[in-house]
Amino acid sequence: MALALVPIHPHVSSANLALILVVVVVAVATLGSRTAGVLAALSAAAWFARGAAAI
Repeated sequence: MALALVPIHPHVSSANLALILVVVVVAVATLGSRTAGVLAALSAAAWFARGAAAI
């Protein structure tokens, strides 16, 4: 999911990108298992941190 947000990153604030990632993580955790939610959360955090470091 985070990789799909890369093209719009220069045009959208980091807060909005974080909100999008939170919505995706909540959706995965709601629709999937606890393991899927944890993996989605860890993946989103890693990709967000990597994107923030690139700025």
